[in-house]
Amino acid sequence: MSDVQHFLKAQNQLGEGTLWEPREKALYWVDWGRGPIHRYDPATGEVQTFEVDWPIVALARREQGGLLTIARTRLDFWDP
Repeated sequence: MSDVQHFLKAQNQLGEGTLWEPREKALYWVDWGRGPIHRYDPATGEVQTFEVDWPIVALARREQGGLLTIARTRLDFWDP
């Protein structure tokens, strides 16, 4: 893979913490330290933005479903 292709104009200050969710076939990421969680569905091209009240810096998958949100001073379970 040598070609880079731009496919989404996210307008994040610092888009980080990308996470592929194989069960949903969707890509999640956060605008680092600001809060919103974004979800991209490549099958439809749809982007969803979920506002949260804490500054998330990373995401992790949970075996039971949903995500673990990682902030500077806390961990939380989150289910879209």
